Amino acid sequence: MAREAVRLALKKEAAKVSVSEVLIPQETVYGWKVPLVVESGELVSVLKQLAKTLRVGESRVTAQPADPDDAALVSLQILTRDPFEHPLPYPQRAPKSCSITNPVSLGLSIEGETTPVVLAGQHVIIVADTGGGKTGMVQAIAEYVTSCYDAVIVDIDPVKRGLKAFAPAAVMTARTPEEAEKVLEALLARARARIASMPPTQDNRIPTPDGPAIIAVVEEFPQLSKRGKELAVQLLRIGREALITIVLLTQDATSDVLSDAIADAFPIRILMPCRAADVPIVIGRADAVSKGWLPHLLVPSPEPGFPADAGRFYCLTPRHRVPVLRYVSPLPPDEAARRTKERVDAGLPQLETTAPAGASPPGSVPEIVRLLLDAFTTHSDPEVLTLAQLADYLAAADPAVWGKWDGQKNRLLMVGRTLKSQLKAAGLDIPTGRLDAAVDPKRPTVYRLADIKGALP
Repeated sequence: MAREAVRLALKKEAAKVSVSEVLIPQETVYGWKVPLVVESGELVSVLKQLAKTLRVGESRVTAQPADPDDAALVSLQILTRDPFEHPLPYPQRAPKSCSITNPVSLGLSIEGETTPVVLAGQHVIIVADTGGGKTGMVQAIAEYVTSCYDAVIVDIDPVKRGLKAFAPAAVMTARTPEEAEKVLEALLARARARIASMPPTQDNRIPTPDGPAIIAVVEEFPQLSKRGKELAVQLLRIGREALITIVLLTQDATSDVLSDAIADAFPIRILMPCRAADVPIVIGRADAVSKGWLPHLLVPSPEPGFPADAGRFYCLTPRHRVPVLRYVSPLPPDEAARRTKERVDAGLPQLETTAPAGASPPGSVPEIVRLLLDAFTTHSDPEVLTLAQLADYLAAADPAVWGKWDGQKNRLLMVGRTLKSQLKAAGLDIPTGRLDAAVDPKRPTVYRLADIKGALP
């Protein structure tokens, strides 16, 4: 009966998708899994109509590839009941009982499997509309981090209340765009210092109770200042090596610099109810939707008493490469507050009381030098950068000062003069050089990172 019902429903959509075979369905704890052989068209384009024809709930029909060796074989999943009606309870974790280097499950899959990820050294992005369940996912991460003896959490939210019940356990907090800049700048300086202090034989920092991994939760990313966004992107580029990583939350994966940073920066990518346009950007594939990544079909919660699909998510991680529907259990606020108090009372890991050797105290570096160092960091700290590369970075960082010559023939000449003038005003004499003719026959003007650092007191 299930097979015939699916066959007849698909027959109504023959103009959009041609299915040559409906194979034998398998009954599951959530409804039915029906293997299909697709002859032409995109099955995902008719899922909403199939849900109506089969008389199941909105977003309750999904599809995903069934066999990596057979592109035509697709698994149709029909949910006739809530697969997450009985989610796993949060495990009890005593203060300082866990390690950030061990895996933690972010939720339960539709097949009843956990979703283990290692947070140490991993940037995370969470994309969800309002009512999509971001709070539940963030609290799942914060609950684990605050139970670790070798990790601390940073709470950055320029608009709202950030980690809420877990906020008292944060080692640093920002509640305005200006505060966010200061916290991100301090984290970036610490990351650079940690990297500089590591021996040549060490690839990544090893977390300890007196030198813990730092997980910075950055909510409402689009609401950061331009400078705050630049600092966050720089931290995305170098933070992993220093074990200073970002959990970035946004409702829009296509806004501002986020789309430029997304491709390689986030090993852990979580999509809750969101826009269709976000899916291919976050997954990194133009055909993500046709391959079964369907978070845009999930329905966010319209009000507190009606959860809809809040908390349901898809994720792409080093261990999870297939589009599988999952669910993160919400932690009741009272229980979150109880665990936070217990951990704060027991004593949390602390950051180094003084910045490691090599870190510069805030404000000790002239603004123009900070901009130059940031430009080198953006390019992964090469030995030299050409004046053209620096001009591009400076124009992006401060268009009013550095972008006014864009499109003019004497652009590099004017940028070079202004750069020397500002360095002189800061009391610094930093020489320029020429690139070797073997590298570039035009021998453009260059600045050397060693010269810039050597000029600092």
